[in-house]
Amino acid sequence: MSLEWVVNRAVENAKQRLASVWLPAPTYPIALYPADQSLLYASEIWIGLESDRQDILARTAVDRAYRRVWHAWDFGAAGDDEPQLESDEQFVRVRDELRAQLEGEGHLEPSRYVLRRAAKA
Repeated sequence: MSLEWVVNRAVENAKQRLASVWLPAPTYPIALYPADQSLLYASEIWIGLESDRQDILARTAVDRAYRRVWHAWDFGAAGDDEPQLESDEQFVRVRDELRAQLEGEGHLEPSRYVLRRAAKA
């Protein structure tokens, strides 16, 4: 198993957790966030709503609007909490091996390394 396998599982999990979410407005970003840097997948998924972005832009000074618009903790929606990949024994085993490999190769933040690839997929 490889980096590609872990990235594919992380993408499948995110898609599954987003599939049943009802969104009251169009969206602009989706933030993939690991609650723990050892996870190598998005344990939390936040969704920015276009209506919230427009409201921020209309009511916030330009020099602060950029930060507010892209601050994932302020996003108006979220993906489902379940299923989490922590319950997948095969994923956990491969994840731990991959994390050790990435750290050995000098990647200081293996979770960020994997999630960037998942976000591009």
